[in-house]
Amino acid sequence: MDRLYSFPPSFRQTKAEYDGAITTYIKALNEVPSVAWTETGQDGKDMFQRLDPSVNSIPYAYALVACVDRFEKTIINQLPEELAPGGYVWNHMVVFLTMFDPIQVRYIGREWRRIVEFLMRVTRIVNTHAEAILPIRTAILRLDPSGDTFTSTHTLFLRACMQAGRHEEALPILENYVHSFPGVRLPGAEMSLPCADHPSSNGYITNDSGLSDTITPAMVHEYFLLGATCYIWQQQWESALLYLESVLSAPANNCADIFMVEAYQKWVIVACLVSGRLPNLPRSATSSSMRIVKNVAKPYDSLASIFATRNAQRLQAEIDAGSETWKNDGNNGIVHHLFTQLPRFYIADLQKTYAAIPVPTIARWLQKPPAATESYLQSLIGWEYLDASIEHPFTSDAAPAVPPPASSPTSPSPPNPTQQKQKLAASNAILRFHRNSRTKPPRDAALEERRYAQLVEQAARTAALAHRVRAADARLAVAPPYIEYVSRRNKMQTGASGGGVGAAGGAGAGGMGGAGGGATGNGGATGMGSVGEDLGGDDDYGVLDQMQTEERWEGDEEDLMGDLR
Repeated sequence: MDRLYSFPPSFRQTKAEYDGAITTYIKALNEVPSVAWTETGQDGKDMFQRLDPSVNSIPYAYALVACVDRFEKTIINQLPEELAPGGYVWNHMVVFLTMFDPIQVRYIGREWRRIVEFLMRVTRIVNTHAEAILPIRTAILRLDPSGDTFTSTHTLFLRACMQAGRHEEALPILENYVHSFPGVRLPGAEMSLPCADHPSSNGYITNDSGLSDTITPAMVHEYFLLGATCYIWQQQWESALLYLESVLSAPANNCADIFMVEAYQKWVIVACLVSGRLPNLPRSATSSSMRIVKNVAKPYDSLASIFATRNAQRLQAEIDAGSETWKNDGNNGIVHHLFTQLPRFYIADLQKTYAAIPVPTIARWLQKPPAATESYLQSLIGWEYLDASIEHPFTSDAAPAVPPPASSPTSPSPPNPTQQKQKLAASNAILRFHRNSRTKPPRDAALEERRYAQLVEQAARTAALAHRVRAADARLAVAPPYIEYVSRRNKMQTGASGGGVGAAGGAGAGGMGGAGGGATGNGGATGMGSVGEDLGGDDDYGVLDQMQTEERWEGDEEDLMGDLR
């Protein structure tokens, strides 16, 4: 029992001393029989009652894993009461995942991940996926508060959110930009110890840490697709579009998987909801893969083309004709959302033709009451979908009629003319578009403060991204492929300079020397050419001098913060 409390020490240690002490401690715990972890002592207390999960995280995790091993086979036929949500072992799993020491857990990644995955497995068996969402989300952010590094647990967590229908619970994870994957730890390198203060979480979440399963392309594609679906449920279209483009931009070798096909289907619809029409594909998307995907998703391209015409009747007919396709693909909801959002883009397109339009006229085009139309326009202005304002002149005359454009989404059954005249006479509001700053009214102070806060937040994210890019450059500088490339480049440069000397010496000494020198020179030139063709050049691979890279990013940060000031 004294062995259990021998770590952590009560005195302060250096990182190297801490690493040595915890490694020795884990080796000692590995010698403890598995039965001892589940036994009750003479005082009637078990391991969970003796240990504090926030201080004794390692033995606490060992005790939980021993319980998992004990019930592993029986769980197939019947779930023991202790493991069910609210059971004794379940409660201690939740306590551990919300209170563990993140530094200690870096050394027992496999045990930590096994507890997380077993908790997910139990919720699948009893069909209570929501029970696992909060403890697992807490565990992910406790292990990696920045959320920088992708792990297999990320995908499992999003699956639980989707299966439980709790899409909003995934946002704290999705809002962290994933920019790294578990890498290879370099023994002996600076900050190679798991307990070190790493600039990025992938310094301790490595391939051999056990904190993540082996990452596969399908796992990454599924994560971004599920993340986009969560944003779609929250109607955060821009964020959903970014996640979908991450799937489409993934490297592919002249092929496309099911995740790319589904991502493209949703991308077409979400892009229409963001910009009103189908934009160009991301530049980084593989053209051969996109050709395959577009051939499968032709109904969605056709739907986007009709949406761009702003013709409500054609759009409704296309939606009805492809109803089975939308349902089978799981996109029926957002496809119908296209139709409800059509008036927003129709009104936005009017500013290309008109500087101001009477609100009753817009109401007649949209087949809505004038009061409801004015309220709808105010909501569009409030959400900054329209750069416009509504004016109320003092005149009581009815607003002049404006002929609708050819693509107006009119209904086949127009309203009663008498009712239409009454609606036009009841309101004289005018929607005025602001094409330049001279026609804009004074901005609301609260709106300006909100926009300034958004700019400051974006500047902070950009500065954080610059820091991450510098960290990536530093990792690249010590990566074995880069070191091998630099070695090859130096050899080629040495060979090229040697060839030139040989050629000059041959010219002065005679034909044999000149021939030998020329051969050497040609060989050096040929070698440099082949290396250039193989690697694509320094600029293509971003192989820059580290000092120049840091100066460039620091300059960008200063310019950005200076603009805000």
